[in-house]
Amino acid sequence: MTVFAVPAANAMVASIYETSGFGPSQTSSVSETHNTTASDDLSAIWNRTITTGGGTAVYLGQADDGSYLIITANHVSTDSLSIATADGSSYSLTAGTSWQLSNSDGTTADLKVVAVSADSAAASYLDSLGNIGIYTGTPTTTTSIYTVGTGRSSAIGGSYTSGEREKQWANFCFDAVDTTTATPCYLEYFSNTTTSVQLTAYDSGSGAFTQNNDAWELVGIAVSVSGYDTKTGTIDYIENSGAVCATFFINLSEYADQISTIMAIPEPSLFGLFAGIAAIALAGTRRRR
Repeated sequence: MTVFAVPAANAMVASIYETSGFGPSQTSSVSETHNTTASDDLSAIWNRTITTGGGTAVYLGQADDGSYLIITANHVSTDSLSIATADGSSYSLTAGTSWQLSNSDGTTADLKVVAVSADSAAASYLDSLGNIGIYTGTPTTTTSIYTVGTGRSSAIGGSYTSGEREKQWANFCFDAVDTTTATPCYLEYFSNTTTSVQLTAYDSGSGAFTQNNDAWELVGIAVSVSGYDTKTGTIDYIENSGAVCATFFINLSEYADQISTIMAIPEPSLFGLFAGIAAIALAGTRRRR
C-alpha cells in the first residue's frame, strides 16, 4: 500500500465521517452533515483541539516551567493558533520554541511539540483544561476512539481544495497497525460513510483520543492518508475506486518518554539538545534525499 504524505500546505485529504449512533447518518450522496458541535461528554477533547493556519493541533498541558505546550504533525504550520470552545468562546495563542520528535531508529518523526504563549484570558482557559495523559496501552479493534479535526468539509469525490474549514468530531475503532515505516502508526480504513473516518485537508495534527478509567488520554496524531489521486487532486474514497483508503495516526505511546522529557524542561540546555538532534537528523534526511 502506498502512503501519500500530504505536504504542509495541503495537510490531510479526505473527510471526517461520523459513526452510527452519533448524530445524523451520512451517505455517499450527501455532502457533509457531520458532528460540528461537541456533546457535553466530548467537550474535554473538543476544547483542547486547536485550529492552526496549516492544520490542527492538540493542547498537551503545562510544562514544569510553566510553559504551555501543544502537539501536532511536524509538517503542520503553527501560525494563527486559536481554540474554538464548545460554549462558543475563542482564544488565540502564539507559537514559540518547538521540538521535533525522533523515531527509535534515530530518524525524525512527523511529530513536534510546540511551546505557545497566551494572554491572561487564554492562559486562564488553558489552566482550566489541565494536562492530558498519553495512552500507553494497545488499542484493539473494539477500543472506542474519538478524533476532532479542523479541516475542510469535503464531499466524497470532491477536490481537497473544496469546502470550508470546520471543526468536527467522529467516533471509530482502529482497524490495523502499520509496520512498514520507522514511524509506528495505527490505521483507520474508510470502508463506508457511517462507520468509518477519513480526514480532510488541514486535519493533519488532529488527535485520536480514548477514555482510560474515565480520563481522556491522547492515543495518536493524524499525519497522512492513502487513496489519494495526486494528478486530479481528488479524494479517492473506497466508494469511488474500491481502493483501500486509510488514515494514519502516529502511535504516541512510542514517544511518551520524549514528550515527558519536554514537559519537564529542567534546564535551558535541553532546548539546545533537542534542537541539535532535530537539526542533525534533518540534515541526514536531506543528504539521503
